[in-house]
Amino acid sequence: MMEALGLAGAYARGVAVIDGSVPRRALIEMHARGVRGIRINARLPGRVGLANLQELAWIVAEFGWHVQLALSPDQLVEIAPLCRRLPCQLVFDHMAYLHAHGGAGHSGFGVLIDLMQTEKAWVKLSGPYIGRPFAGPAYEDAVTLGAMLARAAPDRLLWGTDWPHPTVQSPKPDDAAWLDRLAEIVPNDTDRLRILVENPAKMYDFQKL
Repeated sequence: MMEALGLAGAYARGVAVIDGSVPRRALIEMHARGVRGIRINARLPGRVGLANLQELAWIVAEFGWHVQLALSPDQLVEIAPLCRRLPCQLVFDHMAYLHAHGGAGHSGFGVLIDLMQTEKAWVKLSGPYIGRPFAGPAYEDAVTLGAMLARAAPDRLLWGTDWPHPTVQSPKPDDAAWLDRLAEIVPNDTDRLRILVENPAKMYDFQKL
């Protein structure tokens, strides 16, 4: 990733995976190359998990980075009080997986809306196929959930595809079909501009080029 960021220059940003032992000089170098956040995948076993969230949040806050979280709705509810105390912004992957766990009927939905509306968190409209047998481009549950999130806080949403879909062998999800559904999720041109351009420019510290 660092090599790719070096080649792309100001036109790209990166999200890294680190642990608490990373030297500060390495973080400085990452920032200079374009890293603007770190990711914790709490859905899979690994060396870094939610137990490291508070420590890492304080480390990256110095650089204005965010922490991107892949976690279940149940985990979201569990860590909600901690999320509100953290010194950095949070980004929840794949609509916090709510579309595969009851959508707005899960208690995590209210937690997510609160974190968005209090400007503590951002949410990625991505991974609509996750947790669902892939059988085509409908993604109806994800479209419904995405529309509810967009009505609540369009200024806190980011667009994504999860390409190259490392958890899916075959057939691969149709990213163009998911993009086509954005007009249904966000019928308003102004809000679509926010989600596709303005929000990521702010979140990932893109300056006008």
